[in-house]
Amino acid sequence: MSGLAEKQNAIEILRTEHAQMRDMITIIGATDEPELKRQLLRELVCIAKVHAELEVKYFYPFVSRHVRYEHMKRPAEEFHSVEVLLAELETADPSELGALLARVGERLEKHIFDAEELLFMRIEQRCSDVTYSLSQLSARMNSKKKEMLAAEMTESSRFVS
Repeated sequence: MSGLAEKQNAIEILRTEHAQMRDMITIIGATDEPELKRQLLRELVCIAKVHAELEVKYFYPFVSRHVRYEHMKRPAEEFHSVEVLLAELETADPSELGALLARVGERLEKHIFDAEELLFMRIEQRCSDVTYSLSQLSARMNSKKKEMLAAEMTESSRFVS
């Protein structure tokens, strides 16, 4: 992980992951090579798993002290629907990938809008102690992210061999 990523606050980490997932969906959709598409899908699933755990176990509990529940509920529900569709993608027939990937992209865009435009903006408008706390939270999130990515890569390499 680069030094820049380690200086991001928790919201910036999640925004970066949103952009990564959005880009991966675009790349997967443009790829005609079946094996490359499967490899990229595995990477997308890995990124999504890490993102979900960071949000659920770290970010949402922190945010719950600063915003109302309903502001967290929609982004969480939207991302859960992304996870469900990604699980379907992993086992889908190649002829179904295009339609499923489009649905993943749609749900991801709804999650990103709800998270970035509704939830993150509310948090960023809070006082400076919230910003300071976000920086502290980011250190824990980055540490967990490194740990999870290493574990996911180890798990993925078992399937490739």
